[in-house]
Amino acid sequence: MSLTQRVAVLPFDELRGRFYIRIFSEQPLQEKVEKIIQGEEIQISSTKAASDGSASFTAVLTEPTDWKRIEKVLAQLKMCLKCTSEPVAYVIEDFSK
Repeated sequence: MSLTQRVAVLPFDELRGRFYIRIFSEQPLQEKVEKIIQGEEIQISSTKAASDGSASFTAVLTEPTDWKRIEKVLAQLKMCLKCTSEPVAYVIEDFSK
């Protein structure tokens, strides 16, 4: 592939892949976060949660899903949980394909 070659780019709404979702909160929320994600029929690959007593975070890696489902999860996380910052999601690119 050359640097001047045109490539097709999908609209973001059609994006599908694995995602990393992270939320910071005042208290541990791993079970609630997992329940919200699974409620959108997204399979979880792994979860990491930690707390130091005054702050907590939960990070989740998903199996492949579409961006529209992730948007729904983020909206629910913003509404339902006591976040100390806005929940975020990042697509995990598979460069081996």
